[in-house]
Amino acid sequence: MTLLVSPTHVIWEYFSSLQQLVAAANEARNRELRRQAAALAVIMGVTVGEVFLNVWFRVRVEEIHDKAERNAFLKDLSPPFKSLERKLQDWPKQYLGKELDLQSGPGRAFTDLKDLRNSIVHFKSTHETITYDNVSIHGLADFTSYDALNYESARAAFETIQAFVAEIFRLAGVSPKEIPHELRTWTGIVN
Repeated sequence: MTLLVSPTHVIWEYFSSLQQLVAAANEARNRELRRQAAALAVIMGVTVGEVFLNVWFRVRVEEIHDKAERNAFLKDLSPPFKSLERKLQDWPKQYLGKELDLQSGPGRAFTDLKDLRNSIVHFKSTHETITYDNVSIHGLADFTSYDALNYESARAAFETIQAFVAEIFRLAGVSPKEIPHELRTWTGIVN
C-alpha cells in the first residue's frame, strides 16, 4: 500500500528532525554527545536540502513545465540518480531560468555544508604507520573535521538550510516579502 501525503509533510518532518538535533547538540552534557549530535545535524542538513530540492522542484515542474520537461525531471529522480552536485548546477538553470550561485552566498554555504558532511563521512586516509610496543597500525584516518564539530556546527547547518531554501524561492521569483510565508509553508519554520 502506498502512503500519499502532502509534499510538504516529509520536508516538515525532516526540518523538525534537524531542529531536534541542533537542540540535542545545545543541551548535550559533554563534548562527545555534542559532537555526535552536531555530526548528525550536518548529515541531516544536507539530506534536508536534497529532499527539499527533489520535492519542491517536482511540484514546480509538474505545475509549470510541459510533458517533455516533466519526463526529463522524473528521469533525474530515477536510478541512476542525478547527483546532488548536478541538481544544484542544473535544476535552477533548467527549471527556473536562473543559476544558483555556488561560489558565494547561500549556494556556497550549502556546498560548504555538503563538503563538511563528506569530510566526516568519507575520512581521508593516510599511509602513515604508528607503532606502540609490538603493535603497528598501518594506514590512519584524519578525523580533524569530525573532532571539531560542536553546537555551532549544528546551528550553522540549520541556518544554512533555511538560507538555501530561501535562495531557491528567490530564484523562483518569490518576493522578499513572501519568502517567510513560503519558508513556513514548506519547512514549518516560523521566524
